[in-house]
Order: sequence, then C-alpha cells, then structure tokens
Amino acid sequence: MANKSSHILVTGADGFIGNHAIRFFAELGHKVTALSRSVPASPDQYESVDWLESDLSGTALRLPSELDFIVHAAGRSPYHGGEEADFMRDNIEGTLRLAEAAIDVGCQKMIFLSGISVYGPVLTDCVDEGTTTAPVESYGHSKLAAEQLLNSSSDRLHSLILRLPGIVGAGAHSPWIARCRTALKQGETITAYNPNAPFNNILHIDDLLIFVERCFHEYINKTDVLTLASRDPVPIIDILDNVLNATGKTGAVVFSENNAKSFTISIRKACKEYGFAPMTTMETVRRFLNLNH
Repeated sequence: MANKSSHILVTGADGFIGNHAIRFFAELGHKVTALSRSVPASPDQYESVDWLESDLSGTALRLPSELDFIVHAAGRSPYHGGEEADFMRDNIEGTLRLAEAAIDVGCQKMIFLSGISVYGPVLTDCVDEGTTTAPVESYGHSKLAAEQLLNSSSDRLHSLILRLPGIVGAGAHSPWIARCRTALKQGETITAYNPNAPFNNILHIDDLLIFVERCFHEYINKTDVLTLASRDPVPIIDILDNVLNATGKTGAVVFSENNAKSFTISIRKACKEYGFAPMTTMETVRRFLNLNH
C-alpha cells in the first residue's frame, strides 16, 4: 500500500501490463491517467481513471500537470511484428518524447519496463544487471537504446529501469509458458530443451505491480537498472509437467537432444537493495495455470 495517493501516468494502457496496472493503481486509491493510442469503447468501466489518447512517437505530447510518477509500459514488442524502423520509432522516439514531456511538467520519477532481450544470446549461466548487453534483434536494440536515453537524462528524470522476464497473469498470451499452454490445449506437440535446467524466466503481474507501487515513494531517487524474475528456480521439466496437467494432457512435450543454452535471472540486487519479494517460480506457474497449491 502506498504512503499517500499519487497521480500516476501509465503508458500502453491498452496493453497487457498497462491494463492491469491502471486497475491496480486505481483500486489502491491513486489518481490514474491512462495513455494509449485509442480510448476504449467503454472508458467508464475504469473507475477513477482518466484517458489520454496519444501516440508517443507522433505529435508533441502534453502530459497532465502535477504528475508524480510515470510507468512506461508502452512499446512495440516482437509479437507486434514490424520492421526495424517501427521498433526504433515506437521504443526509442516514443521514450524520448515521453521523457521530454515529463521533464516539461516537472515529473521527476519514471519506471521503465525494459526486457532481458537487451542481453541478446545469453552465454552465462545467470543474468544480472552487470551482464554484457549485446542485442541482435531490433526489439532488444530499441529497448537498450531507450535505456541509454533515460540514463542520459538522469540529472532531470530519475528512472528505475526494470529488465523483465515473461510476465504472466490473466490474459497473458506471449510469454513462453503461455504459448506452451495454448499449443498443448490445442493438442499439439511442443519441443523443449534441457529438461533439468533451472528456470525462473517468469514473473506474475501481481508481483510486478506490487513492487512498482512500493518503489514509487521509497526507491526512485536515482536512475538504476534491475533484473526481475520469480525466486527459487525449478527444472524446466517440472514447469512443463504442470502445464500438461493444466491442459488435460491433450498435447505432448518432447525434449530435443540439441544443445541449447539455458540460464536463470538473478534477483539478488532487487531483493537486497529494493525489497523485492516475489513468489517462487512454482507458485507463479501454478497461479497462472489456476492450479491448487
């Protein structure tokens, strides 16, 4: 629970994370401005949420005055598709315009949702904030460039940059586990790798938003980077066994003998310095799959 009611702007309010965020913050009593490219057909269903229709990478952006915090969830993901120019426009130019607009109205605190794609092909057993960034795809390049842009503005805008894993919750469809669930429900056979490798590349939307809300008043006093994930990694085979059970075993899982690099995500810094306290990986999986603990 926040120390006081704040005015929060959420970008990408019509997306998965953004939609969960505006409801979550509004239910806690915050004043919420939801920014998206289009206003929903029934905006009245979102009580105490004001809608701002805008394309971040389009015309000049005017933000509300007396804005306390920004949660920047907007952006083009690989699941949207597009050319390199689309990622550069939506993820870099959009972030630049947002940062400039925030500074113009005197808002000094932003949480930017980045991703582990900034690392590119991971060559280590565990990823953390110090792991070398070497993106090879347009999405990772654009997210890293947006991070660098916010770092260059850190004297005027404090940004907590969160490098996220797959975020799950009601309505999630793009993370690996969600795609596995969909395929297995449809009776398909999926191929996986490294059955005994530890896995924690997942975070529940509730854990993310609880952490974000806590950070508003306690921790955003500088620009910093954090890697987030669930705690207590478990073998990949255990994850897929739960998905199979949740889908009635209509599909099948086969493990390839080809070598593929597996890795975990460190949450040491987030826990030690920022009080991050997520669910375990297995709790996260079972909650997403609606299985009894």
